[in-house]
Amino acid sequence: YSAVFLTNASDAAVSLQANFLADDGSPLVLASIGSTSKTISLGPRSTTIIEAPNVGFLIEGYVSLTLPPGVVGYGLFRVSNPGTPDQEADVPLSNNTSTDVTLIWDNTQYVTGIAVLNPSTVVATVSILVRDGSGDLIGTPSFSLAPGTKKAFLLTDLLSAVRGLRGSAEFIASSGSVAVLGLRANGNALTSIPTSGR
Repeated sequence: YSAVFLTNASDAAVSLQANFLADDGSPLVLASIGSTSKTISLGPRSTTIIEAPNVGFLIEGYVSLTLPPGVVGYGLFRVSNPGTPDQEADVPLSNNTSTDVTLIWDNTQYVTGIAVLNPSTVVATVSILVRDGSGDLIGTPSFSLAPGTKKAFLLTDLLSAVRGLRGSAEFIASSGSVAVLGLRANGNALTSIPTSGR
């Protein structure tokens, strides 16, 4: 289950459009609304939610929003397994103009999952400076992302040297821009990892 919560903190009504995109940047029909986009009208001080319930086949993608002044929000992910309580993680909405984003990871007892998006209209060349807890550089993987595309992976699949360690990863786009989402899991527990961008 995924959702986006939005609220209008201003005293004026606003309107915005949510566009749903597949990992390859193509339009994605969100089954819960039956369309690839949705126009959202928010009255003064009002709140709304866009939901993608956990039904049917697993489909991955993302939502693109241009928030008017005064509108804030966050994304929510929920994992449901029979016989255990649901686990949720919320994540802030990412800026689409960052070229340098840092994420702190901990793979001592946890698994770090990462999604990297190129929200720009040009190819993004993304270099990652992975450092251990002492600040020593332990890897420099890199990849390219076409405009509007997303890549999701476990940090250990990108760089096995992170196993049993903790540290930071700096995602640098030498062209285009980059948005980064981090999730941390330990068994059924799921939490988000905040990032800092510039």
